[in-house]
Amino acid sequence: PVYYLPFPEQSIYYQTHHTTKMFSKTSLISFSLLFSQASGFGAGSSAAAVTAAASRSSSSRLFYVNDPSALTAQDLTSIKKRGRYELHSNNVSCLTASSSTDDVIKAIKRASNTKSVHDINVIGAFLLEGTDESFGYGFKGDLLARFAVSALRLNEYEVAERAIAMRRADFPATIVPFESAAILRGLLRCHRIEEAFDFLDDELSVEENHGIYNADRLKHRAQALASIASRHFFEAQPQVAVRACKMLQGLGPIVADAGLSADFLDMPWHRLLVAADQCKVSKPDGDYDHLVEAIRSFPLDDDFVTVFERLAEK
Repeated sequence: PVYYLPFPEQSIYYQTHHTTKMFSKTSLISFSLLFSQASGFGAGSSAAAVTAAASRSSSSRLFYVNDPSALTAQDLTSIKKRGRYELHSNNVSCLTASSSTDDVIKAIKRASNTKSVHDINVIGAFLLEGTDESFGYGFKGDLLARFAVSALRLNEYEVAERAIAMRRADFPATIVPFESAAILRGLLRCHRIEEAFDFLDDELSVEENHGIYNADRLKHRAQALASIASRHFFEAQPQVAVRACKMLQGLGPIVADAGLSADFLDMPWHRLLVAADQCKVSKPDGDYDHLVEAIRSFPLDDDFVTVFERLAEK
């Protein structure tokens, strides 16, 4: 029999003690219609099927992608003992010690796309406790970064924090600026503001090595600060935005000294100005001059300078 319940989730998982299968909401409806037509069952039989499904609840469960309670601490303990980290996925049904890096990447992508809190926690348990440092042939640090970004997208901060800490402690040589910037944006989406500033100083700090700066790190630090500022201007929180602008103001001369061009930096100045202008409507007392000074401290292309100077005079 096919069981369909009118819940808003995108996918429904029907589990018996034998197997677990995933059906999309559309395929369940289609299959139910085909089944009823082929068997000659009417609406009454469909209602009976639902009743029968309820009576068999002792041997079957329905898992919903957006339901965090689908995975308990007891479930995780059982998973670890078996060494099989089972997922609600047809492409990658479980992760084991023999799983490849591609398997983990596919699992992370699917959990992120389907917003599966269950799967993201299972993948986290696998990476954090089910594998050692040699897993992935040197790519485990990259996997932890990918996982942290996806976990933060689902607002699973605690498991993401553990992945970030492991990546920093065990794989510092694999840390690259663009991954750090992606994690920082995830922290901002979770409204972990202080954690984002701490992370910025940990992984996107200004470091000079014999007079030479890391150009990519400077670029992503500048863009991350611009993201913090624009986000909080749009959210009418000028205190946080101005804090980021002050840090940009101090970063500008370093960027200029490193010889980085406006094209290379690709700063979202237009977005920042629009955000600040919108914030002024509800928060007119903010110290917006720091944004103007921050922009002036950076290398700018000629076209933008002409427009910017006109705006700054207003």
